[in-house]
Amino acid sequence: MLHAIAIAATGTVAYAQQPVDRPRVGLALGGGAARGIAHLGVLEWFEENRIPVDGIAGTSMGGLVGGLYAAGLTAAEVRSSFAGVDWDRLFGGEIEYPHQIYRRKEDRRAYPVRNELGLRGGLRLVQSLDPGHYVDLLLSRLVLPHSVPLDFDDLPIAFRSVATDLEAATAVEIGSGSLATALRATMAIPGVFQPVERDGLLLADGGMLNNVPADVVSRMGVDVVIAVDVSLPLHTREEMRSLVGLASQAIILMMNERTRNVLVDHADHVIAPALESVSLMDWRRFDAIREIGYRAAAAAGEDLAHLSLSPAAWERHLEERRSRVAPSPVVPRFVRVEGVERRDADEIASAIEPLLGTELDPDELELRLTLLAGGGRYGSLGYDLARDGDRTGIVVRARDKPHGPPFLDLATEVEYLGGELDLAGGTRLTIMDAGTRNAELRLDLAFELGWEADALLDYYLPIGGSTVFVAPRAGLHRRRQRVAVDEDPAAEYRTGRALVAFDFGVTLGRRSELRVGYEGALLRARVESGAPALQDLDGWERGLRARWVYDGHDHWLVPGSGMRIETEARWLASAPGQPSGFVRARFASSTFFSAGNRGRVFLMLAGSTTFDDELSPFYQSTLGGPFRLGAFDRDRFRGASTGYVGTGYLHRVGRLPDLLGGAIYAGAWLESGGVRGGRALPKAGQADLTSVSAGLVIDTFLGAVFASGSMASGSRRLHVALGRPPW
Repeated sequence: MLHAIAIAATGTVAYAQQPVDRPRVGLALGGGAARGIAHLGVLEWFEENRIPVDGIAGTSMGGLVGGLYAAGLTAAEVRSSFAGVDWDRLFGGEIEYPHQIYRRKEDRRAYPVRNELGLRGGLRLVQSLDPGHYVDLLLSRLVLPHSVPLDFDDLPIAFRSVATDLEAATAVEIGSGSLATALRATMAIPGVFQPVERDGLLLADGGMLNNVPADVVSRMGVDVVIAVDVSLPLHTREEMRSLVGLASQAIILMMNERTRNVLVDHADHVIAPALESVSLMDWRRFDAIREIGYRAAAAAGEDLAHLSLSPAAWERHLEERRSRVAPSPVVPRFVRVEGVERRDADEIASAIEPLLGTELDPDELELRLTLLAGGGRYGSLGYDLARDGDRTGIVVRARDKPHGPPFLDLATEVEYLGGELDLAGGTRLTIMDAGTRNAELRLDLAFELGWEADALLDYYLPIGGSTVFVAPRAGLHRRRQRVAVDEDPAAEYRTGRALVAFDFGVTLGRRSELRVGYEGALLRARVESGAPALQDLDGWERGLRARWVYDGHDHWLVPGSGMRIETEARWLASAPGQPSGFVRARFASSTFFSAGNRGRVFLMLAGSTTFDDELSPFYQSTLGGPFRLGAFDRDRFRGASTGYVGTGYLHRVGRLPDLLGGAIYAGAWLESGGVRGGRALPKAGQADLTSVSAGLVIDTFLGAVFASGSMASGSRRLHVALGRPPW
């Protein structure tokens, strides 16, 4: 800490100390999240009017824009860098679905509450809504090819990044080391992004203590300080009528008071863009916000005109800046990993070593780091370049998750269908490296208010570090089942199973898994209500199971493309109430296609059969329910075989605020299905059906919100649910 502050307090702009016949200009760029995009417009106006900048101090978004400009990018290049940012990915709060390993995809679908809990040293919440992996990658790429250690006075424009030491409650002015982590620290909004550990300090957003650091830049050997203030304005009385509004006003008051004092004491000119209509998360209004900043600088043009250089002097200034830009391309010769234990560091280094000895490809490097993060072990992975004598290498900055492992994934399910409301929840405990590297012990616990409950213990053990694995399982399952035979009224049964199983399988990349194994279950079924249409069942189920899943979707909920396939076949050598063994098989697939930027066309196919018309209804196949003929109750139709096809269109109509969720889709779909070898409820013999539906699908941090209305001949249903994907 003392080192960082000393640099800020005594350091001056290196080349500014050379004799010049003009005032030295310092720029203080303030924080304000998306409002900080206005800084780009200010820089563009400065360049158009040939106003040089000799030193920059920045906080939060001002630190990011200022750091990139100081590193040698022109205003147009900074603008281009931001214009290509995928904001949905940057603030998605998780590794993109295609880059997650297969088991993490299973977690995402089955337990869709986005932020997991941890059990490292007790039950812990996550430190932030977003671990910041994609932010780390973006910053790492933008500051290439500058290498560490780096004195920020040696940049084309001297620079200071302002952060907050969370433990000492002091402002920290960073003037050396890794430029990427300096920018990451000043942007680490508490609760949104994970704090940064650097030089023994725990650093977060500098805006908490110094949002417009005019005092910092005034100590950098400059003659004129220009501050750009994009702070939030105070709320109106109407906006303070809520708890959130009032608490927000208190925070803004404290920050703005500190900012006002700093500007009065240290700024010669203050540019305050008219950002009243711009919120902190308006990232997608990029061009409009940038233009507001440009107009604000132009409005101050008369006061700043005396700082403008002649065309010849401006060219000399630009040439001096260009001479300080770090050379590229880069050929890395070594890799070093920081921030994690030796075993993890070796794994990361092994993944990066194939890139050594050739010109650095940032795309390939970032893909490899993202695939590592997709295993769920690390919070984020960024990188720097480093010098060791005459060699250049890659330094990977790995951050583990401070709350785990072990991890607790959560699911909350609320469903209203056909006049009935069901509430359910569940959790998955995952213990990584259980006994050996990459082995996992899972404990699933799920319940529904009423009777249904599940407990399943699963041990996943890779063989010799390969993709081949063994997986013993044991579980207890309780279910409610509604069944009927011929014209008898529906009866509700309670069924319980105590399961033991052993699987042998192989993971086929990140998309697919194949399992085969033996299952034995003790079954007990008793009538709970209604006329007893079937006899009670007691006894053992024994047999073999084969299951193959391929998940090629590019999103966990509404993909832009890709196919998901689930197939399963079970041969039961014996089962209670059955005179002989039988085979059950099922197939389901969902395929999505993009239709323009906002549209999604989907096709769903499903089928199942028991190959035996005489089986007990406990073992027959069913249709009915959302995306299984939505105009009817769940599992209303029962028979030896079923078939289903559904197709429709979803259109993105909006999105939730960043970090609280994703896209909102509205659409309509048509479904058709049939049952063979059994009876339908309540009208016997009804076997071929069609359902038309329309509704909404919303990606939230608690899971999928799904609402639809469905119609068929003689039947209508309203369905509202929160939880797992409906397909």
